[in-house]
Amino acid sequence: MIRPLILLLPATLILASAAAQLEIVTEFNPSETGSVCGLGGAQDVWAYQCFGSEIDHYASDGSFLGSLPRPGGSANDVDLDVLSVPMMLAGVSIPAGTLLFFDGESGACEVYATDPITGTVLASLVTAFGMSHVVGGCYAPATGTLFLLQDRVVGGGNANLVAEIDPSTGAILSTFSTIASGVNVNFGDIDASLVTGNLYIVSSAEDSIFEFTPAGVLVAAYDLPMGVGGLAGLATDDVSGGAWVASSSGTIWFLSGLVQIGTPYCSPAVQNSSGAPCLIRAFGSEVRSLNGVRLTAFQLPSNSFGYFITSRTQGLVMGPGGSQGTLCLGGSVGRYNLPAQIFNSTGVGRASVDIDLGSTPTPAMGFISVMAGETWNYQAWYRDANPTATSNFSDGVFVTYQ
Repeated sequence: MIRPLILLLPATLILASAAAQLEIVTEFNPSETGSVCGLGGAQDVWAYQCFGSEIDHYASDGSFLGSLPRPGGSANDVDLDVLSVPMMLAGVSIPAGTLLFFDGESGACEVYATDPITGTVLASLVTAFGMSHVVGGCYAPATGTLFLLQDRVVGGGNANLVAEIDPSTGAILSTFSTIASGVNVNFGDIDASLVTGNLYIVSSAEDSIFEFTPAGVLVAAYDLPMGVGGLAGLATDDVSGGAWVASSSGTIWFLSGLVQIGTPYCSPAVQNSSGAPCLIRAFGSEVRSLNGVRLTAFQLPSNSFGYFITSRTQGLVMGPGGSQGTLCLGGSVGRYNLPAQIFNSTGVGRASVDIDLGSTPTPAMGFISVMAGETWNYQAWYRDANPTATSNFSDGVFVTYQ
């Protein structure tokens, strides 16, 4: 739908914030897709060109994999979602991996479940929400419901509204306003985390990814990296804890550091030469079988070498071995110190490692496999000059695996 010029409403003060910093992992301009109005995917990505006739499929490196015919009508108020788990749509059992197409162009939003290989429509649903201008849609496994996002163009009183939808009947179960939290939606998108159950929203009129509870409470605002903006598409990846995002002009990025897991402890750490304490956070999924966890250290000194350490046991040892910091691990402490795991924070003061839960280091038993139900604790240990050569530690984070 063509958007008239609308003055932006003044945003209310957003009290929520996030310590995590999003980083660009990769970016590409999709070869077969122009302006992007719909986005879906995880390890790979699906993109729909505004008013296009096909849905295009790309590998994570941007390689074109093929196209499917678009169900529904030609649209630019539209979205895509790839099911991470099975669901029921209009009474039909839909398998994981199915592509959902949300047509919000005219009247109430329509949802089509499409086979990602053949393009066959497996089921469809006409919802009770939307007077056109529904720009985002997703299935939320935590609630077993659909969520739809209306843009700021007034339609039936739905401007800047999120609606929770019964996937069997299309009925509206609940709604909340994004503008009440200062989030103004032009082109935009919504997706749900399998890990936390929370909703993520982007808008071409905003410079952050916003995290809401399903009830509409704003949890956090994640600032977009420099060069990323004008977002019309969003697709979270529950395995890596990152997200695909797309601008309406056609650029697609993959960003890391979105879905936080675990619980920080032993905070704050001792301040380092950057003037701040180092933070460690875990991203990805607590589900052991997914084996998708990234550890990231923030607020490191520039060009600092170090590595991550782990233990089943927490501890509290101040200044071990002459360090300026506090060791927050006890018992048997393993080190992620293989050549590919040793980090340098460079000039950004951040460092990450993707850990293999099937190969967790221990000093006594070598590499062992983490089991569901176990809790593991993590820290970053790094060099510093503050003002003379020393070492320091981040705070800690523990993750209980499922």
